[in-house]
Amino acid sequence: MQWMKNPIICECTRTGERYVAEAKRLCDRFEETTRMEAPKITHYDHY
Repeated sequence: MQWMKNPIICECTRTGERYVAEAKRLCDRFEETTRMEAPKITHYDHY
């Protein structure tokens, strides 16, 4: 998800928690994606 030009927010599929997608957060449940298509980002122009 992205609101205006703010950082992209990602949502963990396991816990539902949301994080800044580019943050260097270490997670013991992290797995690199193997899908070939680009991630789908929903853009919003207001809160």
